[in-house]
Amino acid sequence: MELAKALGEELGLKVELVDTAWDGIFAGVDADKYDVIISSVSFTEDRNTNYTLTKPYVATAPVIVVPNDSDIASIEDLAGKIVAVQMETTADYLIQEYVAGGLATELRQYEKVINAFDELKTGRADAVCTDSVVAAFYLGDDASNYKTVWQAPETEPIVMCLKKGNDELKGKLEGALDNLKKNGKLGEIAVKYFGTEDVLPNN
Repeated sequence: MELAKALGEELGLKVELVDTAWDGIFAGVDADKYDVIISSVSFTEDRNTNYTLTKPYVATAPVIVVPNDSDIASIEDLAGKIVAVQMETTADYLIQEYVAGGLATELRQYEKVINAFDELKTGRADAVCTDSVVAAFYLGDDASNYKTVWQAPETEPIVMCLKKGNDELKGKLEGALDNLKKNGKLGEIAVKYFGTEDVLPNN
């Protein structure tokens, strides 16, 4: 939300935030309910084909998060465990691939990622799979009680998503993003929420 507001200030536009469940978020931009999705959208070839995507503003990677006293140390250890994810995210697809490959884990999908973390914190789930920056934010003050036991070897670019063909707004958003990076505002936001600028892409 803070990034969206900073982009709006750069462009001289008033920003209206629309709280939307993830499973309907892409249909919403197609239906012109809003102009752009700024909500941890990972770049995928399928999304690139069906939508107009900006350059990345964050680089992240899927992670597995568990309580400190958990005996889970790898994806393979999720066998017989309950894993919470936000539905229709790349983390959801990742665990589905492992289940299809024979991993006997119970996958529980939630509309919002905060629900997945609520399940972990109350002990109703053994692990959460999500993006690293999302985990850092949602664990918040409880982060010291949890550990990351696996991280994907390659980072995922996180982009802004617009309706296919909205190239004019894409260009304006990328220009504003470049300015925020140059003037240090993007770095300030990254440090505020993730504790480091290392999550920012190099381009």
